[in-house]
Amino acid sequence: MFCLLVMCLLVLTASVSEAGAPREKLETHDSWFVILVNDVRVGYRHVKDTKIKNDQQVFYRTEYKEYLKVKRLGQPLESTNTLSITENEFGEIQSFDQKTETNGQGDVVSHGKLQAGNMNVETMLGGRNKMHSVKLPALAVSPEYPARYFRTEKSTFDVPITFNIFLPGNLTFNQIKFSKQGVVEQKLYDGQVHKLTKVSVMNLATPAQKAYYLLDDQGEIRYAYEENIVGKTISHLVSQDIAMEDLAGEQLDLTVSTMFEPKPMLKLGHRAKKIVYHVTAPNAGIKWNFSQSLSHELKQISSETIQVTAHKVLLPEYAQFEPNKKLDNYLASCLKSTLFIQSDADEIVKLANMTAASTENPALIARLQENFIFKKMSKNQFSSNLGSALEVAKSWQGDCTEHAVLLCALLRAKKIPARIA
Repeated sequence: MFCLLVMCLLVLTASVSEAGAPREKLETHDSWFVILVNDVRVGYRHVKDTKIKNDQQVFYRTEYKEYLKVKRLGQPLESTNTLSITENEFGEIQSFDQKTETNGQGDVVSHGKLQAGNMNVETMLGGRNKMHSVKLPALAVSPEYPARYFRTEKSTFDVPITFNIFLPGNLTFNQIKFSKQGVVEQKLYDGQVHKLTKVSVMNLATPAQKAYYLLDDQGEIRYAYEENIVGKTISHLVSQDIAMEDLAGEQLDLTVSTMFEPKPMLKLGHRAKKIVYHVTAPNAGIKWNFSQSLSHELKQISSETIQVTAHKVLLPEYAQFEPNKKLDNYLASCLKSTLFIQSDADEIVKLANMTAASTENPALIARLQENFIFKKMSKNQFSSNLGSALEVAKSWQGDCTEHAVLLCALLRAKKIPARIA
């Protein structure tokens, strides 16, 4: 799959065979793509797919690298995402190695290996290791398998087919349905118009999201299109020289491109008890799917418009935590220490106790901790990835996301259920 917002596919080489075991490299397929978001070139993607025979068994090793150069609130943001996957001839992942770097800094490194039907994963972030185990269903394939399927089954791919794709980046599964749509004409990166076979790409979890591939006569993906929260993402198959050309000119600001400005602008909106917005996406035919909470509610007015009502939620002066039995499992998950929210780390526990030493009132604790973070984090460093709670507590740099991550960790350290929306 070429999902840009699934962007967390990533690097290092996985070995197919045991040390010393003979293996034979049968064939290698190399693909280079340029990536455009809203018609602005933002980076490249390289996929190297190698077929290997080892002790009469056939394996594939896929090495994937994606480089992006954009802006975030005006600040430069360079990220390199790399992934190496070993899979059997049916596309089922046997192991993977993954790494994400942002602005030259190592952010996340993961290693996964299939054992007894479970993908056991070790992830390293902010100096801490975390172990995960995910049960892999039968025929859960790698993200690159559909592209290989198109190349090898180009003459027989006439009916819709659905793959259950495992995403190593977030340890989840996506059911993707591919359907041949016929031949279309499309101008490619070389400026020429080509006749290509259109294949729709439908994520069954978000069927309204528009995505498709354009294949040539060899089943090669020459053009990939996807619409997402950032806008439209297009990948063009090109030569290595073109893909590696320096990015020049105006850079895309991903954060600004996802914002919209209410018209007319609201003055002193933060003092209002209730604000009603109408959000319209003309001719999009979007199936709106947003969560609702105490602070906002949504109502679909038409296929193009939703009504968003924002309510001011006042924290009580005093609160007592009384778990609802129906929510016990959910609330328990809001107390756990995680890879990003390290609420059991000594530094976080010490900080949580220091900021709320004067009270046992959960509502007051939340106020004290929120105010402490707000005053302490005086610098805004928008050019970094989402930092973990430990990283934020050391650097005290970040924006709204880093505020939220650290506050969530401090609250959990005080046994107050908290989550990041």
